[in-house]
Amino acid sequence: MSSDPKYRPPVEERWTDGMRTTPVRIGVRTEWLYSEPDPKVIVPPGRTRHAFSTSGHVTHTDVPTPYEHMQDIVSHVHRAVRQFGDDKDLIIEVRLADSEISTVAQLQDVPIGTIVRSAAGTIASRFDQDNGVVFGDDRPFPWEMLQLPVTVVLTADAARG
Repeated sequence: MSSDPKYRPPVEERWTDGMRTTPVRIGVRTEWLYSEPDPKVIVPPGRTRHAFSTSGHVTHTDVPTPYEHMQDIVSHVHRAVRQFGDDKDLIIEVRLADSEISTVAQLQDVPIGTIVRSAAGTIASRFDQDNGVVFGDDRPFPWEMLQLPVTVVLTADAARG
């Protein structure tokens, strides 16, 4: 995108210093609207309705708005981008929310290779059926020793690419 040079001051006059450097998290709950079932409408296998409106609403953000009803996603993304200042390269990532595990039974169901963060702050990976490993230490520990709740940071499938 090329901007009119009249509106781009010299680098030393741009807002680049003292701006945000930590990531911004914007929680969104998707909410789609669907048509009535119509056998004449082509939809993917296993689906009976066409999604004619794909939308969502903001559930939480690190950059809140003072306006209670200004909860559209685009406004939040614009505010987040402004937090970093001018002349910055940003990545906007959209992914499923972290999963929280609160019981030992759920912890035992975590697939091998999954990376988690415990309530104590321990970052660990499921090594085998019984053990996990902590980054920086090659000695396995009993997986059920992780302090609950545990947050899934990276699933085994995502880690494989």
